[in-house]
Order: sequence, then structure tokens, then C-alpha cells
Amino acid sequence: MHINYNDPFVWLEHRFSCDVNARNKNIEKKVIEYFSDRDKLNILDAGAGTGNNFRYCFEKFPIREQTWTLLEQDSATIEYCKKRLEEFARQQDYQFTNQDGQFL
Repeated sequence: MHINYNDPFVWLEHRFSCDVNARNKNIEKKVIEYFSDRDKLNILDAGAGTGNNFRYCFEKFPIREQTWTLLEQDSATIEYCKKRLEEFARQQDYQFTNQDGQFL
């Protein structure tokens, strides 16, 4: 398989599975346990890229109401992230809103 590493979005998507495998499952379990008794969860993801942390972590937390703020400085990456999150929402049958409360 040839991966075009000159395309940053292809590279980031390919890296997703590598990131998943590199996560420390013990720390992940402790973080989930620590926040599991909350009704709401607010998460700030600085340097969010294409939203991989969100896509990985969203269903890990047993908290129904989650507010994620994804910060990214690159406008092209922001647009790509929006498309990926819209696709994720459709696949999971979720509804997401932007910062203005508009459904995506």
C-alpha cells in the first residue's frame, strides 16, 4: 500500500490507527472512571487537527452530554475536520451543533 505522505490529511487519517494502538489503556481506563459519575463533560482539544481525539474518545465516556471544543489554527484542517465530524455524526446517527447551536 502506498500512502501519499505529502498530503497532510492522508497522513493524519493513516496515523489514526497508529495513535489508537499507542494509547496507554491503563491511563485511558482511569480517566474514564474518574469522569464517569458526571452528568456533563466539557473537553478542550487544543491542536485538534482532523478531530481524531474526538472520534476516538467520544463514545468511551459514558456521559451523554458532552461539550467538545476543538481548537485548530490551520483553516484547511478546520474545514477537513468539519467534514470528517459530519460524516462521523451521520455514521453514528448523532446530531452535533456548532458553537452557535446550529445542527451540523
